[in-house]
Amino acid sequence: MFIYRRQVSLCKKTGLLTPLKNFYSNNFLNRKSNLLNIKFNNLTTSSDNNKTTLVARITKFSADLLRDYKEVVKDVIVEVKEKPRKAATIATTLGLLFYCGKLNPDEISFRTNVLNCIHDIMLIGKPVRNPASEQHLIFLETCYNQGLLRRFSFGIFSVIWLDNYNSNLGLYKTSVPYLKPKITTYWDRIIDIGFLNKWWILNNKMIDYDVNPSE
Repeated sequence: MFIYRRQVSLCKKTGLLTPLKNFYSNNFLNRKSNLLNIKFNNLTTSSDNNKTTLVARITKFSADLLRDYKEVVKDVIVEVKEKPRKAATIATTLGLLFYCGKLNPDEISFRTNVLNCIHDIMLIGKPVRNPASEQHLIFLETCYNQGLLRRFSFGIFSVIWLDNYNSNLGLYKTSVPYLKPKITTYWDRIIDIGFLNKWWILNNKMIDYDVNPSE
């Protein structure tokens, strides 16, 4: 034991332990760096593989979708060649539905038409006004002020109908579905029908609005 301590002290004095320390420390650092490099490379490789897999899946899905659409187009072309009348009928029907949908009037259109009609009837004297036209406009304006008019769109045409209560009041009866108007009574609640950018009942009421039958 004494000899070992003397050897160690001798090595310290002569500087022989410094190369050994450097050697072991360098080996330790090299091992650590190698392990870190291996882990980093594994992570990079796995992320690259995931990216490659995702790109491959997206590419495959796009190719399958494109192939399906191509098959549908081919089938449609074959169907059109075999049954041209049926194809023409379907195309015409779809075109008409699209046209009607584009010209489906909204609630703003109805309100604008009502205001224009009120403006037109106010420009003439009361004695020559048509009572039916005047009473209809008064009724519509009263319903608007009370917030009772609703619009329901069927896609190609719209319906203005009369509700029981103003939805903005927050009444109990407006929030309970059992107290809402029944479907069977909707026909009696229809105020106007909008089709092809025209409100037909309003226009019919305004025919001869400047003619008083009693005069």
